[in-house]
Amino acid sequence: MSKSLGNSPDLLNLIDTYGVDAVRFGIMISSPAGNDLLFDEAALEQGRN
Repeated sequence: MSKSLGNSPDLLNLIDTYGVDAVRFGIMISSPAGNDLLFDEAALEQGRN
């Protein structure tokens, strides 16, 4: 994800949709140490549930 390239999700919209804790959890479980982040909204749904 890169803000300068414009390919990062809009976190404020995701927070409105899923909630803060779900967004935190989804980003936490989808981010391997030292590698690029492959973002998937399915992780947010898992965090919400």
